[in-house]
Amino acid sequence: MGVPVRPGHLRHRVDVQRRGETRTDTGASTPAWESLGARWASIEPLSGRELEVAQSIDARVTHAIDLRYFHDLDPTCRLTWTNRGRVAVFNIVSVLNVDSRNTLSRVLAIEQVGAAP
Repeated sequence: MGVPVRPGHLRHRVDVQRRGETRTDTGASTPAWESLGARWASIEPLSGRELEVAQSIDARVTHAIDLRYFHDLDPTCRLTWTNRGRVAVFNIVSVLNVDSRNTLSRVLAIEQVGAAP
């Protein structure tokens, strides 16, 4: 049995995205973000001791995001979340497989302020 997830814990809908490319009409390639799919998640701004521990990995870490295990999730991805018309973009610093059971992933992320979705 994997890590239990409390009911209502994963209440935010995030879009998992990976950088890809698109082609213009002239054939030139331009970078673009491709959706890997939407997932339910918990988004928590870090504070206190949790913030200290996370910032020992990267001083810019601002949030911990939990979601059901997703094998393609890594630091080349980002998460976007729309809340009341505001789009939050989270650049992934680290992905932890909680208890190494492929049940729950904990993402340490940096909220990208002023980012275009």
